[in-house]
Amino acid sequence: MSQSIGSDSESFDVIASSAPSGEAYKPKRGEQKEIGIKFQPQGTEHLITASYFDILEKNRLVPNPDNPTEQLQIGEVNIDGFELEAQLEWESADVYASFAETDAKDQAGKSLNSIPEQMLSTWVTYRPEFWGEGFKVGAGIRYVGKTHFLINTNIPYHTDSYTLFDFMLGFENEQYDFSINIDNLSDKSVVTTCLDRGDCFYGQLRTVTANFRYKF
Repeated sequence: MSQSIGSDSESFDVIASSAPSGEAYKPKRGEQKEIGIKFQPQGTEHLITASYFDILEKNRLVPNPDNPTEQLQIGEVNIDGFELEAQLEWESADVYASFAETDAKDQAGKSLNSIPEQMLSTWVTYRPEFWGEGFKVGAGIRYVGKTHFLINTNIPYHTDSYTLFDFMLGFENEQYDFSINIDNLSDKSVVTTCLDRGDCFYGQLRTVTANFRYKF
């Protein structure tokens, strides 16, 4: 069974500051168009979706090249790309996977800050029968492509792409659900994004959490 999907939406964002002339800035305006398809193989719980999106935003503030202390409301950006997602379910295993590729540029053709070119994530949960009913183990991989940023609005830089691994061990039945989760299993140090002013931010190192749920 397949189903097509589509949407067309508009948005606006009020800018609190004023132009050098004293007049209020116009609101930023955006328009997003999306089209895609959902597919569910007959007789299964599997669900596969694919979509393409295009976003246009106008009235962004950009520095005045003749006077850096002022801003002009002439900025425009375009973001387009596609997304794929799969949710697959069997009696002893579940798989969730997603992939996105994004192209985000301003009116001068420069890439926007902090938007990865590609993102990929996959998570598998397996319930091995030989361990006994209720036990489960999970593993996942996360890939984040490089992101771009500018220094002094002229010199282009980028953060490196990175790959992280996650792990889970747990037990569940009709009433209890307990799991131990480890994010960033290899304790890898990564830079997730940087700003134009030059400061960068690191991702989370290895993190271990325990979760317990009780169903009434």
